[in-house]
Amino acid sequence: MYWLFGSDEDILTLVGRRGSFLSRIGVAVGIRDSDYPIFRELYYEFMDRFKSIYGINTPRRVFASVDVRGALIEGSELREYMLFLRDFVNDVVNASNLYVNFVFASFGKSRISLPGKEKPVSVKTFIESTLKSYFAYIPVWAVVHRTGIKGARIYVDAFSTSPETPAWRELYGNNDVYVVPNGDKVNLLISTSDLLLGYIGTIIKLRNKKPDLTELKSYLKPFGFDNERFRVYHIGSRDLGYIIYEDPSVKLNPLHHRPSPIVYLVPELSPVGLLSGKDEKKLIEASPVYEYVLRYVEESEGSLKILSFTEDFKHLSAGGVMVSLGEHGKRIAEYLRLLGFPLEHLSARELISLYGGDSSDE
Repeated sequence: MYWLFGSDEDILTLVGRRGSFLSRIGVAVGIRDSDYPIFRELYYEFMDRFKSIYGINTPRRVFASVDVRGALIEGSELREYMLFLRDFVNDVVNASNLYVNFVFASFGKSRISLPGKEKPVSVKTFIESTLKSYFAYIPVWAVVHRTGIKGARIYVDAFSTSPETPAWRELYGNNDVYVVPNGDKVNLLISTSDLLLGYIGTIIKLRNKKPDLTELKSYLKPFGFDNERFRVYHIGSRDLGYIIYEDPSVKLNPLHHRPSPIVYLVPELSPVGLLSGKDEKKLIEASPVYEYVLRYVEESEGSLKILSFTEDFKHLSAGGVMVSLGEHGKRIAEYLRLLGFPLEHLSARELISLYGGDSSDE
């Protein structure tokens, strides 16, 4: 028996008459491997109902908080969104023996010293900027560090290349850790962390009171959480030795920790100068085809990457799947296969047909 975890993070800002409060917050959900099949079945059933009730036509089975908010919130109305998440807690989280760990970080000091910086930075800068680049794995680190869990399989939502921290070395040294691009859209555990983070964060914002370790758990109980499987952790000044890097030149590149297979989307327009890489990425992510790509990545338990002609060639010898979106992409994919790279190739039309979509116009 081993543990499975998903971890995600966000920032929390509260403004009141006595000033403002700033914190990095996160949720790490955990479940025993023997309970995971039940969780997976309940998650899929719940999201199928969600799609059916709200007329959402997509092959995807995994959704992020931003997807749910976009479908349920009109104007500033939160009621439908909050009821949806209350049902999610009751029907999926509690029914599957999933553990929910809410983590918030705040520090009782005004400035923090960082290696490589001549002067200490403000705690605001530390929370908003420094921690932003790598806090995604800190919630799950806090849980396994304080409970002594080892040998877990851990999925973390994507984060930036950043200096390596002692917390990462401990987490990675004792567990199997995977950093998943678009994790909240392709990984059930990261999605659940993201959904619950949106739920808890909204509750705290509506209350507009600084989180308190002793009362937060009891305050959240009426919102559906099982008291036996809900935990609250605080990251504070005593943890700075773990969450601050020791050498800013020693970098952690999350691309080296992606789950396989890697699914490469081959761009069409940016290589020939018709669009910038950033603009083509936006175009692809807004397209109907992208929904099928996300479903394929979720089902294959892999990770997604838009192929970069400068970054990715050194990784192709490890294999993967090329998804071509047009004729240029087909030629690139077949060329790489002819060079001997162990790559599969799927066209957009084949991918759409795989999940019952209409590919006649592709």
